[in-house]
Amino acid sequence: MGADPVRVMLERALAAEQAGDAGAARTLYEQALDRAPDHPGALMRLALLDQDAGDLASARVRFERALAIVQAARRPAAPVLLALAGVHVAAGDAAAAGAAWERVVAEAPGEPTARHGLAVLALTAGDAVRALEHCRAGLAGEPAHAGLLTTLGHALRATGAPAAAADAFGAAARAVPDSVAAWMAAGNACMEAELAQVQAVRAGGTDGEPA
Repeated sequence: MGADPVRVMLERALAAEQAGDAGAARTLYEQALDRAPDHPGALMRLALLDQDAGDLASARVRFERALAIVQAARRPAAPVLLALAGVHVAAGDAAAAGAAWERVVAEAPGEPTARHGLAVLALTAGDAVRALEHCRAGLAGEPAHAGLLTTLGHALRATGAPAAAADAFGAAARAVPDSVAAWMAAGNACMEAELAQVQAVRAGGTDGEPA
């Protein structure tokens, strides 16, 4: 029995992508779809090529088609929804991205990328408490997720917990040790926590001087 021609095309297309030949990859993915029009993997790879080329409208259409296919087959939809959310982010549509992330966590409650996106949206909207909930839900499954740890730090700072924020920023820096920005954020958070502690001591009159 011969090899599946669609699978062969997809393997060749992926190899072309890895070699940097997007044009050849696109042609092979399109040929695969000619043979298997409902192949979600080929649709998603073409959508990613569209996105890389700046054609967000075409990428969205392909991702939505792939989503309909996997849902009709009762297969996990989270990977497609995450990709679709990425297109919405690139297009500047935060509401649509948030809706896609909400659908992801309905299927996979601890999914860290979706939880991070929702935490950032909540924090941007001024809801630090909700941001904390999303961060903690995501970190339960991926404790070293630098993005979640950083957003957790911001949310803790916003809720008046500078020491805990410093711990979160420190954990984020340790997760990405080569990131100068992460270490700077951690250092700044530590200084803020120390200053808050000094101010609290002085306000309580326990620094050895009269209150």
